Amino acid sequence: MIPIISTIPLFQLASGEFLSLQVYKFVGAKSGKKVYIQSNLHGAEIVGNAVIYQIIDFFMTLNNTQLIGEIWLVPVCNPLAVNQRTHNFSTGRFNIYDSQNWNRIFWDYEKQHDDIEEFARSQIGLDIDTIKYNFVTVHTPPLKRN
Repeated sequence: MIPIISTIPLFQLASGEFLSLQVYKFVGAKSGKKVYIQSNLHGAEIVGNAVIYQIIDFFMTLNNTQLIGEIWLVPVCNPLAVNQRTHNFSTGRFNIYDSQNWNRIFWDYEKQHDDIEEFARSQIGLDIDTIKYNFVTVHTPPLKRN
């Protein structure tokens, strides 16, 4: 099975080079669940790249009837951190602008949604699209990083 490869441009460096994400999508003959696997959140942690390479290599030996659903693979989810990597040391573990660890700046629903349990209870029985709409348009405050 040949993957569908999408390139998502992120931004341009001062050198003129563009940093982008590559997404490898393996789509089965039948629809089903979707799996997302990424690696290289920190610039120096490159072992995941080798694992994703082996996963790609394996899925290329299959045909689409042997897969139900989709598998999305992103070998380098943080190309800026990889670009910052120098020799055996990586400043790519941290955002150079605010020194926050890339792996510790995720949105904390509990800190920004005091009434998240109340909201969840109010959505019981609704379809997923309605819940998403209600959360994004009514319940979600502006994004703040911790």
